[in-house]
Amino acid sequence: MIIVSSLIGVIVYVGGTNAYTFYKDEPYYSQAAVDNVNGSLFYALMVIGFGSVNNIVLLFPEERPIFLREVNNNMYSPSAYFFGKIISELPTSFILPFAYGCIEYFALQYSRITPFNFLIYIGILFLLYLTAGSYALIIGTLVSDRQVAMTLTPIVVTPLMLFAGFFIQ
Repeated sequence: MIIVSSLIGVIVYVGGTNAYTFYKDEPYYSQAAVDNVNGSLFYALMVIGFGSVNNIVLLFPEERPIFLREVNNNMYSPSAYFFGKIISELPTSFILPFAYGCIEYFALQYSRITPFNFLIYIGILFLLYLTAGSYALIIGTLVSDRQVAMTLTPIVVTPLMLFAGFFIQ
């Protein structure tokens, strides 16, 4: 995710544009500028969402047999396992969206019009990362094979993209 946001920053820097303008003389509040901002925010949310899902969907099928054995031996409850898993992943769940958001927020110059909304932007990325991780845990608990889980991931996430409102004009 950090490589993707750095690549976006380099492309924007070399192109001499930002999220609001495609051409240098375009006004900030035109319909094209609003569409550019909406598209860049949609892309940011998809990168964060798929990054979170892929991290968890690839790991959980390996942990599943151990989890099932320990739960069947009454070592702990499933809720304790998932609560511990989420708490242990909180530092990573905050660092990745924060790094991605810092690079993209300032590279695309979102701060030009709304300089104080940086914390809101980072908070939304953090909550989206946790929500997408929850979807990945659901997929991982339903399917024991990693390949099937990776195949089901776009099937679950694509309807969320369609209903996100990006394709409504």
